[in-house]
Amino acid sequence: LLNIIFGIIIDTFGELREENKTIVDDMENTCFTCGINRYTLDRDTKEGFEHHIKRDHYVWHYLYFIVYLLEKDETEYTGPEQYVRDMYDQKLYQLFTPNLRALCLDPKEDEEAEKTQVIMDNVILLNSKTSRNMKVLQSSIMERTTSLESQIRLVNDSTSRQIIQVNEEVGDRLDKVDRKITMLDNCMQRVMEMLETAERLRSHQPRKKRRKKKGEAGGSSTSFTSKSEGRSCSSNSSEGRSC
Repeated sequence: LLNIIFGIIIDTFGELREENKTIVDDMENTCFTCGINRYTLDRDTKEGFEHHIKRDHYVWHYLYFIVYLLEKDETEYTGPEQYVRDMYDQKLYQLFTPNLRALCLDPKEDEEAEKTQVIMDNVILLNSKTSRNMKVLQSSIMERTTSLESQIRLVNDSTSRQIIQVNEEVGDRLDKVDRKITMLDNCMQRVMEMLETAERLRSHQPRKKRRKKKGEAGGSSTSFTSKSEGRSCSSNSSEGRSC
């Protein structure tokens, strides 16, 4: 009976030692936050297990965050802080802790980070090239604008001179036309005067014939007879000459 009791005690202590060894091995070789073992982290990451538990998933950082939420006024929580506090109150710790997950083990995240960095570098390079091109373009535009303005000024000057010359020529021609019109008016006036004189002379011819007959009878006026035409011409000091 005593041997049985000693056997039970020895087996119990052996089980306790094994359990304690398992616990110690788990604490030393498994991340407390995400549950990933040392072998996986040493194999698949560049930094290894020790860097992961002290930098990526440092347990005291999570504890500090929980204490920070407990001390902070609930009315000042942000969206993520309110979610973590609700999960903490419901004891659903696995919902706000990375369970078997780590950024250092996610190649997609690394690739995306590298792609993002490459894109950012390309954007910076493109921005610098665009800035240089914009400066060159602005200088070119300024030069062309200055050249175009000078050409426009020259064209305006030459156009103004041509317009002035044309105006002068048009003015001279208009003056000549005015003088010719004045001459024509004078000629027309003279013609009209001559026509009026002729009309007056025609209106006086019958009277002169009567005067001629009276002159032959009484001898009061002077006349002469044309043998070829048989017409008489008389001179009058007031009206001029008529045939």
